[in-house]
Amino acid sequence: MLRRVQFAGLGILVLTFATIALFLITSRTDDSRSGVSVSLRDVAVASGTLTEKVQAAGTVQGKALEVQATAEQSGIVTWMPSAGTVVSRGQPIFRLDNQPVVLLYGMIPVWRGFASGMSPGPDIAQLETNLLSLGYGQSVGLKTDGTYTAADARAITAFTQSVGLVASSQLGFGTILFEPGPIVITGHSVVLGSRVGAGTQVVQVASTTPEVVAELSAAQAADIAVNTPATFLIGTTKSVNLNGRVSSISPSAQGNPAGSGASSSANGSSQNIQVTIEITDAPPDLPLRSQPVLIQFQTKVVPSAYIVPITALIALVGGGYALQVDDGNGKSHLLAVTVGAIDETDGVAQVTGVGVRQGLMVKAPM
Repeated sequence: MLRRVQFAGLGILVLTFATIALFLITSRTDDSRSGVSVSLRDVAVASGTLTEKVQAAGTVQGKALEVQATAEQSGIVTWMPSAGTVVSRGQPIFRLDNQPVVLLYGMIPVWRGFASGMSPGPDIAQLETNLLSLGYGQSVGLKTDGTYTAADARAITAFTQSVGLVASSQLGFGTILFEPGPIVITGHSVVLGSRVGAGTQVVQVASTTPEVVAELSAAQAADIAVNTPATFLIGTTKSVNLNGRVSSISPSAQGNPAGSGASSSANGSSQNIQVTIEITDAPPDLPLRSQPVLIQFQTKVVPSAYIVPITALIALVGGGYALQVDDGNGKSHLLAVTVGAIDETDGVAQVTGVGVRQGLMVKAPM
């Protein structure tokens, strides 16, 4: 909206408007022609550190796992934990034909069964580490040497008896599942009682390590990069403030590279970009079932900045911005400025320009 404003006896056209980034105003002073009046206050230009922030909504969830909970043998699903259940080493993830599929810890996925005569390998060493951690094998001299021995056979027999498998000195393929650590059940992929074939996902699982995932527009993500600091407000029964850093940025649909930042595609079209943030101070009891959170990304830190309220900015008809400087005795003039970093959260902006200094008195709406 165009509005004629008088400054020091000169008629100057200024355009003021509200935008998401600059909460500008539609009128700055008395306009005798329109009868519109806006109350103004004097504000001193401050000097200090300004942190530019981007706000977005996201969810807290368990960190995604590469290995999913699948049935490696055909059978009927006879038991599944409820969503939200945390499964630890030595506990069943689900039951197939009433036989448990047991969680063990490790980075190497299960790719074969364990039995006498098998070739040595790191998967055996991984199993041996788990058996010893669960208390099986110490009395028979089990070693984590990656070789199936008589000690392995005795430890496996004790393990199978304890977890509810058919007592045996071997572990058939599909009776255990290796994950990096404890997991949380996030959902069910089949209905209890379903007959499933080999390779069918039975339950959906995630790590108990929490992370925050947000879908941002390309414009929002333009200044966000891996390791960008972020803070979260988690709305539980009692709000919790946490801190974190961006761990990954997904590629755009057009294949924009991720990792250093994100931007719009070359043809200018906008697209959603997934940003994942690692929580650096998560409490151990933080629920992992898609809790909504408010995220603030700290995209830019400007030390020794001249800072004014966003509402003090005036967008000029010919382009650019100005401040209304108080001259005293009821008079004022426009001072052209360049707008730098913007902190939408605190409603302030960085300004530079000839004549801009700390303590300069400018006008802003009350």
